[in-house]
Amino acid sequence: MTDVAEAPTDVMQDPFIRELVKQWRAQDTHGAWEGKTDAMLLDPYVLDADKRKELPMMADPDPETLWRMELYYNAIALSIERETKVMVSPMLKMHHEGFGRQVLIAGRLIVFNKIDRVGDAEEQAEREAALRAAYPDCEVMSARRPDDVAKLRGKIVAYFQKDLIEAELFLPWSAQQLRGDIYAHCEVLEERADGDGAFFHVRGEPDMIENLRAKFSQEP
Repeated sequence: MTDVAEAPTDVMQDPFIRELVKQWRAQDTHGAWEGKTDAMLLDPYVLDADKRKELPMMADPDPETLWRMELYYNAIALSIERETKVMVSPMLKMHHEGFGRQVLIAGRLIVFNKIDRVGDAEEQAEREAALRAAYPDCEVMSARRPDDVAKLRGKIVAYFQKDLIEAELFLPWSAQQLRGDIYAHCEVLEERADGDGAFFHVRGEPDMIENLRAKFSQEP
């Protein structure tokens, strides 16, 4: 197994990894970790087979472990916020025996999982009806059912895309070095070209699309 200190550079440049490193660096108010590389800071998150064997099956999590978990899920929440522009609030609750749950709350989507563990089909239908009566916009599902997972994914995508618009961007052949900006900030739905340049049918945030248009218009 590759030690985290020897992790490939491209892995360390992953957006989530960079956010996690930021979370760690922000805790170092006195500069005690200035001599540590980013990979060294993240080493506690990497467990090989031997380290896993040392973990107790049931144990009261120590404060340092809980702190590392909090930083990890804070990084996930901030990564989601950056991509979706929707505020995400992490909530962590741990049992003294070492198990618990982590919830990331964003917007108004409420999901109830493990409906498959509620008795037979009739009992599941009754429980689902009760939940939908209490939470009209909720999703009741089982992560073991591919159709349920696909439906949830579709609803999440639709929620985060509700403020996006579709537009067409034109990029002249003399400015094709800027193609990466389009793909980095928008979803490209279609691309076509003619003698003057390339046309991109995109979906993205209104402000970002206007910024790209302004940037492209300045190109010779």
